[in-house]
Amino acid sequence: MIKMRNKFLFYSLAMVIFNVHSCYAVTLEQIYSVALQNDSTFKSAMMLHAADVEEKNISKAELLPHVKLDYQNSPHNTQHREYQQQTLDNKTKNVSQKEKYNSSSASITVTQTLFDYGAYENYKSSTFKSLMADEKYRNDLEVLFLRITEDYLDILNKGDKLDQINKQLSTYYSLIKINKALFSAGEGSSADVAETQSMISQTEVKKISAEVDLEESETKLSRELKVQHVSYSSLAKFDKKKFKQILISPNEITRWEQLTLAGNHNITSANLNSEAMRYKVRQSYSGYLPTIQLYASHSLNDSNTETTVNQKYDTNSIGIQISMQLYNGGGTSAETRRSEALYEKAMYDKDSETVDALTRLHKNFVYVANSNLIFKQASLAVKAAEDQLTAMKASYKEGQKDNSDLLNAVQQVYNAEVTEKDAIYRYFNSYLAILYSAGKLDENSTHYISSSFR
Repeated sequence: MIKMRNKFLFYSLAMVIFNVHSCYAVTLEQIYSVALQNDSTFKSAMMLHAADVEEKNISKAELLPHVKLDYQNSPHNTQHREYQQQTLDNKTKNVSQKEKYNSSSASITVTQTLFDYGAYENYKSSTFKSLMADEKYRNDLEVLFLRITEDYLDILNKGDKLDQINKQLSTYYSLIKINKALFSAGEGSSADVAETQSMISQTEVKKISAEVDLEESETKLSRELKVQHVSYSSLAKFDKKKFKQILISPNEITRWEQLTLAGNHNITSANLNSEAMRYKVRQSYSGYLPTIQLYASHSLNDSNTETTVNQKYDTNSIGIQISMQLYNGGGTSAETRRSEALYEKAMYDKDSETVDALTRLHKNFVYVANSNLIFKQASLAVKAAEDQLTAMKASYKEGQKDNSDLLNAVQQVYNAEVTEKDAIYRYFNSYLAILYSAGKLDENSTHYISSSFR
C-alpha cells in the first residue's frame, strides 16, 4: 500500500512537471521527490552502497564455521578384473571376471578457522570499508540535493535573464517608434533610428543566446529527472518581496572549519579509507604466517573405489589442519610493498580532501558573510539605474539628453538587475555549499530557499 502511494505521488509530480501549461508551479521539493525516484547517478550510488556494505559480511564469513556436503551416486559401474588363480593340482590359471555394481558416497565436513591472521585483518579492514560505504552514500545523497538545487536555480537565473532581455527589448521597440515619429516630423535624425535599431539587433542576438542557454539547462534537468520536459515557465519564480537573508549560524569561520573537519563526508570517508588500508598492510603480513583449522567429518561410502567394491564404510574424523607457505616466488613481499604504498596514498588523499573541503568552505563562507553588503549595494544600483532612466526619459523629452544617453540608461538598468539576481542566486548556492561542506545538507535545508519562490 505504501509503495502504491509512493508511485501515485511520483506520477502526480511527474504530471505536473510534464504539463508546462499547468496552473501549479513546480516547487523545489517536488523536483527532489522525482529526483530521488529517477536520478540515474543517485540510483547508481545506491546500488554501489548496497554492494560495498556486503564486503564486511563476506570477510566475516571467512572466520565462521564452514559446513560442506558432498554426495555422489553412480548406479551403473562395471569392473573387469584379470588375475591368476592356483588350481588343486598346484597349477596357475588366468581368471577373467566382469562385475556390475552400484557406487555411492556421502560426506559432511565442518571446518572452523582457529588462526588466520590474514582473514582476521581483512575483516577489520572491511569493517572500515563498510563504514566508508555509508559515508559515501550520505555524501551522494547530499550531492543529489546540491546538484538538483543548482540546476533548478540555474534554470531560474537564466529564465530571469531572458525576461530582463525581453523587458529591455520592449523598451527599445517603444523608443524606436518615438525615433521614427520624430524623424518623420523632422525633429529627429536617421542616426537616432539607426542607433536604436543597432541596439535592438544586438539585444535580439543576446536573446537568442539566452534562449539557447535556457534550453540547455532545461534539457539537463529533464534528463536527470527522466521527465519529458522541465520548463522555466512551469517552475516557481523568485519573489523579491519574500526573500529574506538568513543569518548563518555559527557566524565564525573557525567554528565552521571545526564542523567541516568533523562532519564532511568526503573527509570522513578518506579517514576511514586510510584505516582500512592500514589493516590491509597488516593483512599482507599473513603470507609469512600459518593458518590453522579445526575440522570434523562424517562419511558413508559404498563401493566408492575400485578396491572397495561391495564394501561399505562409515567413517568419522576430527583433527587439526595446519597450512603454511614456505616459498611463493616473492609474492608476499611484493604484496606487502603494494599495501604500504596504497596506505601512503590513502594518507595523502585524506590531506587532499581536507584541503579541498576547507578551501571550498572558506570561499563560500566569505561570500555569505559579505552578502548583506553585496545585496545592499546591488539593490542601490538597481534603484539608482531606474531613477536615472526615469530622469533620462524626462530630459530626453525636453531635448536635454540625446538618444545615446537614453539607450545607455536602459542598458544600465539591465546590467544592475542582472548583477542583483546573480548575487542572490550565488548566495543560495553558497549557503547550501557551506552546509554541504559540514555534512549538514538535507532536504529540509532547502525550505529556506523554497520560501523565496512562488
